[in-house]
Amino acid sequence: MLTVKAQDVKFGLKGGVNFSNISISGGNSVTNPDTTTRTSFHLGGLVEVKLADKFALQPEIQYSSVGYKFALTGIEQGISYRGDVVDKIDYLSIPVLVKYFAAEGFSLDFGPQVGFLISHKADIKVNVLGNSSTQTVDLADESEKIEFGLNFGATYKFKNNLFLSGRYNLGLSNIQKESTDGEKILNRTFQLSLGYIFK
Repeated sequence: MLTVKAQDVKFGLKGGVNFSNISISGGNSVTNPDTTTRTSFHLGGLVEVKLADKFALQPEIQYSSVGYKFALTGIEQGISYRGDVVDKIDYLSIPVLVKYFAAEGFSLDFGPQVGFLISHKADIKVNVLGNSSTQTVDLADESEKIEFGLNFGATYKFKNNLFLSGRYNLGLSNIQKESTDGEKILNRTFQLSLGYIFK
């Protein structure tokens, strides 16, 4: 029978950088933009529950901002234009990780994640004949409210209880609510985190 003692439960805080993009499949490849990485942040807390000498369970809760960028070019009414779009998607994310301690202070981390949509907006900056304009479009109504993914990563905890972790989140569910041509858009995010485990 598995028992968990009070000293086997530790709390922590973490924050860091997100490097995010998307994967697009299906749909009309002609209209799919060539996206680039958006850099943003995440911030949250965690609980580490030691299950055995080599294993722990680590549920987390974090505010995580992801998304992507792409360039706009075209001609309308004989006038060429160019611009940039920054798509910003904010989630309240709950990863649940299984940690395998491969060496002292070093763990391999794996587990599922569910994200609850907080906000989805696109900042669009367009330049026409040297004149620039910017607008923000709210895309929340066109987005799924819940997103699922898998995390793969590793963590190193220093002797002062600071830790450094890297993690790749593989989105598994379509983040757009409706698609008439079978298009699927999946999140792809790498997180680099610095945190502290309280004694």
